[in-house]
Amino acid sequence: LYNTYPTNDSKFRRGGHGLFSTLDAYSTFAYFLLQKSNLILSRKSFELMLTDHTKSEMKPLGINNIFKPSPGLDGDGFGLGFRVRGSGSGSLLFGSIGEFGWAGAAETMFFVDPIEEFYVVFSKLFDNVPEERYQLEKELGEFQGKKMIARIAKFGPVIQIGEKEDADEGFPKYFNMSSEQLIRHISINEALDIINKKEENNSLPTFEYDKGNIELKNGRYGFYLRFNDKNYKIDKEKYPEPKNLNADQAIEIVNTPIEKSKDILKEFDNGLQIRLGKYGKPPYFLAVRGTEIGNIFKEKRKKPFVGIPKEILEKYKNDIQSISDQEVEEIVDKFLNK
Repeated sequence: LYNTYPTNDSKFRRGGHGLFSTLDAYSTFAYFLLQKSNLILSRKSFELMLTDHTKSEMKPLGINNIFKPSPGLDGDGFGLGFRVRGSGSGSLLFGSIGEFGWAGAAETMFFVDPIEEFYVVFSKLFDNVPEERYQLEKELGEFQGKKMIARIAKFGPVIQIGEKEDADEGFPKYFNMSSEQLIRHISINEALDIINKKEENNSLPTFEYDKGNIELKNGRYGFYLRFNDKNYKIDKEKYPEPKNLNADQAIEIVNTPIEKSKDILKEFDNGLQIRLGKYGKPPYFLAVRGTEIGNIFKEKRKKPFVGIPKEILEKYKNDIQSISDQEVEEIVDKFLNK
């Protein structure tokens, strides 16, 4: 490999091949492709990259003179930089339609599955990686004189302050990470944001009302009120400083009728909604946070968005609201148990 791709020759013309990377950087690259975050390109340009541009007469794909056609690539095409899984018909490999990726000459390969929401990086170099590099734990430094790590706990990823053997009362402390945050990629600043937000939430006011408590919360999209397992939006124009809300204002907010969103096509008693997809995308199910179904999704650490199968969309076309309760139950159960 060294003779083919000399790393110390700055004049060596690689053209469209010979890109070198560490496994960490390679993994970060795949992660950002999955999250569609930190993209320099526009969203439409990125979608164009993931669109199959190969003509039918060019398929099945082959790799140079090694494989013509290549085993496992039946039904796949090529976008602008990635192999893209098409119908998958005749493919020897499992995967979702829309999955993309490619391989390298130095026994590397990666793919991203946007439907199942995961990515994989394969490399022969992994044999030489020290064990501590791929453990599901990352040391972040110190916080208030205590060791701070990100790790997988019993119910998911957490930031842990202190150790189990810590003699000080109240330690170790745990702060839940979002399911979208990966231990490998979390930074010290992101960990501190999680800690500070949790401590801020603990200091936010609570108001007694109607045999319960109205709580002021600070979520991903800003402040909101929570009462009787329901969330209430705070009008930013009317209440520009939510931290200064008093009891009368909080009671007024939870008693103000909530205007139904135009994106909600249908609501079910357990808190499940059928919502209109954005940017022309098809409708989907949403398990509303804090509801019966929302709590089930939370316990199973599942994202609250469920795609509706193509055959169901075809069956109901412009009247997805007529979907039967049994069909809804089957789709959601299959998603939760996969």
